[in-house]
Amino acid sequence: MVKRTELKPDEMKEKEHKPRPNKANILKDKLNKQESEIKLLKIENEKLKEEYLRKIAEMENLRKRLEREKGEFYQYALSELLKELFDVLDNFERALETQTKGNGKSFREGIEMIYKQYQD
Repeated sequence: MVKRTELKPDEMKEKEHKPRPNKANILKDKLNKQESEIKLLKIENEKLKEEYLRKIAEMENLRKRLEREKGEFYQYALSELLKELFDVLDNFERALETQTKGNGKSFREGIEMIYKQYQD
């Protein structure tokens, strides 16, 4: 035998006032959740785009800086090489001056010194 429970009047009112979830409300809730999820995804997408563009700009700036530093290094290395070559050239000029004065031994010593300097 099935036992029936009687509801008190307060309990009956609560049952009557509880709106039954109908299909339209369920779909609205689902739609609202999806719309809010779409908004969050759009915000995240925008942040990722901004980060991507920043990284591209950083890479471009790095490329330019490296190119500039490479040029500066090249100029520095070239100037150092030229300084060393000018020293050798100056010594050749001195050796030639000595040779015109008629001192052959000094000339040979000068040329040997220049040769050693050039090797270093």
